[in-house]
Amino acid sequence: MPQDYSSLITFFLVRPQFAGNAGAAARALQNCGFKKMALVDPAFTKKHVDITKFAVGAKKLIDRAPLYDCLKQGLRSYKYVIGTSRRRGAYRKNILTLFDLPTLLEKLPKRGKIALLFGHEANGLDNEELALCQHILEIPASPLNASFNLGQAVLLTAYEIFRMTPALPPTQETLYPSIAQLEGMYEHLREALMEIGFIKNENPEHMPRILRNIFHRAHLTETEVRVIRGIARQMLWLKSQKESRSRKSKK
Repeated sequence: MPQDYSSLITFFLVRPQFAGNAGAAARALQNCGFKKMALVDPAFTKKHVDITKFAVGAKKLIDRAPLYDCLKQGLRSYKYVIGTSRRRGAYRKNILTLFDLPTLLEKLPKRGKIALLFGHEANGLDNEELALCQHILEIPASPLNASFNLGQAVLLTAYEIFRMTPALPPTQETLYPSIAQLEGMYEHLREALMEIGFIKNENPEHMPRILRNIFHRAHLTETEVRVIRGIARQMLWLKSQKESRSRKSKK
């Protein structure tokens, strides 16, 4: 069964400079169902007006986020650390792209908290911070402008992981019709369409076959079958009303 990473992964914003980026990151995480973020040496307070402005309904994520003076302090209890960076160098090994991230996460043991690090808006994570990471994550982009905004980088990464998470079970079981119910619907619709002249007597099976193909592709539910039969019923009723008025006018 796919792993639910919503509580397992914490998104660390390391030395963020702009409160709006922190707010946008919080909203992105909430959009993707994540519950944990942390702030390391931010250049703003949690009360900054831009946090509320950009987080919209996700400010609680910022309010709950722990604050750390240094990255090492925040990572003490984490088993796996993945840092994000667009720069490569001699000491920057174990680089993977965003598209490789789901495969990596699936290979990790199912126990142990995971930290995802996002660095300073202008300079990213420095070499000492990246040295704490087992892997470095690169988000592919145009070489003409390869650096993403902090909030964008968080959103792209969170969404890529969100796609891995198991879908929520349906709140109500979908009921599908039996063959008898479908055949009853087809006959009812055929009768109504013949009454209004849509199906011609010279080739009465042509249009019903086309309609069957359409409805087979749609995989109708029981509710939808009842709606179509209701349409057929109303068509027949209107036809009978019209004929009744016509007879009365001739008397």
